[in-house]
Amino acid sequence: MQSMDDEQNAQARAERAVMHEASAPLGCRNGLPSQRFHQHAELLVLGGWKRLEWSAGVRQCVSIVRTPDRADHRCLTSTEFELASAVAMGIAVKQTAADLNFEWATARTALNRALRKLGLRSCAQLPAFWHCLCGTASRSRMADGSELLVFRSRLDGHPCGVPLTSAERDVLLAVLVGCNNQQIARQRATSVRTVANQLATLFQKFGTSSKAELAARALLLMAG
Repeated sequence: MQSMDDEQNAQARAERAVMHEASAPLGCRNGLPSQRFHQHAELLVLGGWKRLEWSAGVRQCVSIVRTPDRADHRCLTSTEFELASAVAMGIAVKQTAADLNFEWATARTALNRALRKLGLRSCAQLPAFWHCLCGTASRSRMADGSELLVFRSRLDGHPCGVPLTSAERDVLLAVLVGCNNQQIARQRATSVRTVANQLATLFQKFGTSSKAELAARALLLMAG
């Protein structure tokens, strides 16, 4: 009986620790975004690429082709990388702009450039995209000498310590892959108002105020 109580107490302490980590400001974890994602910087800023594709879904995949010559390479600037990685951690653009001493409009323009380069439609997709780059990786050499890098991860984990209904889990997954409210409503054969209400509940449960923050915190709790 005592060992069972000890086990339950240990589990409760672990859940409290995870929720404490999740309730802290997202930008305060594990150093600056550039430090946390230094391996991404080597690829996205320094390495450059010829082609980059993200296949979103429960099983997501990022494919990157790099070529020996640098004539047609693309890359993020250091500013674009800082902004994109901050959003991937759930930090608001205005806060990041202030931290970097940028005007909000300048930061927003740079972030939009980063999204276009990465082939993403919205900031809400950045957390899952960055999450995929932290997943299982493989590399191979193509016939023309190009290097193919493939990163894979899954998005169907359950956020630790946050009870969700089946409908809320479906909406959360749709947010992670970058669906807007209209797309979620069509997928679930429901109204946009219902989706908005479910999102409001998710924001409350996760202590967030935007889809990007929601995605970042949910992925953190899945990993935790």
